[in-house]
Amino acid sequence: PMAIAPISATAMLVAEKAGTVYLLNPQTGTKSLLVQIDNVGTVGVTAIAAAPTFATDGTFFAMYTTQAGHLVINRYLRNPAGPTVPDNFGPVLSANAPQYAGGGWLGYDASGALLAATSDAGGSGDPTGSAQDDTSRLGKLLRIVPNPDPYAGASAVFFLISTVAKGLHQPNGGSQFDNDILLADHGQDVAEELDLLPSGATGINYGWPFKEGTGAVLANPPSGLTDPVLEYFRATGLRTGQAIVGGGAGPSAVASLRNQYIFADGSGAIFAIDKNAITADTTRSADIVERRDADFMPDAGAISRPVAITAGPGGTLFIVDASGDVFQVDGA
Repeated sequence: PMAIAPISATAMLVAEKAGTVYLLNPQTGTKSLLVQIDNVGTVGVTAIAAAPTFATDGTFFAMYTTQAGHLVINRYLRNPAGPTVPDNFGPVLSANAPQYAGGGWLGYDASGALLAATSDAGGSGDPTGSAQDDTSRLGKLLRIVPNPDPYAGASAVFFLISTVAKGLHQPNGGSQFDNDILLADHGQDVAEELDLLPSGATGINYGWPFKEGTGAVLANPPSGLTDPVLEYFRATGLRTGQAIVGGGAGPSAVASLRNQYIFADGSGAIFAIDKNAITADTTRSADIVERRDADFMPDAGAISRPVAITAGPGGTLFIVDASGDVFQVDGA
């Protein structure tokens, strides 16, 4: 499993790397096959999001790479006859990305608009300049909304896509943070970071490939770059050789996680930070992060390679492990 989308107390989408999407009941553990995405490439599925209307029409979105080397976001619908099918009008987005290294996130902002975070085009240091290229959909945080007049042009366009932020390397999980968006971005060589997108903001530049965290890695950066709200460097020992995995607010029903933001590293480490410490225009470092692996010891299995942490309805927190497990976080 690579991504989940909690819908209710008894329903959750689970997407596997090879393109299989299940509907899972978190209370019973039973699952049913919704769709097998065709033509999935080596990187596979990287993100999934259930539409707010899923309960009535079964609509969801998936991000994945194709065998032909494209990064695709597609919409899936419940066929009135029964099965889930891809949108007949083709993908919402398709970007040429033959060296796409992985990463990506789908979610919703406070206004109900779909957001998509994409990695750069690949290669050391983003050699094609995709993350800073305003004509590219790669290395961006995109806002996707239905087109109110899809037949106005020469061909039908059902979604309008706009860039709200650029300069991302490899986003790996995001979530609503009050009315803002908090996005985890995996660095290449230097640092892992959490980036904040204030509600309604546009034109944000997080700086890749000119910087990782607050550290400069290329000369002559453009002006007006936005620093992360949290960074941790490999030399600190907090990072153990994998990648940041974001993240969600701790469930209010669990006293010790209340007002905490929970995120992880791909090595299995789980971290918490006081939500009040996360503020725009201030970059915090690893010294305010609490490592809490022991507090998340599961009753069965092991959290060894977390790939996603997502808050569901009611604030319940779920952790997805690459070994095949989905864990629900409850109070002891």
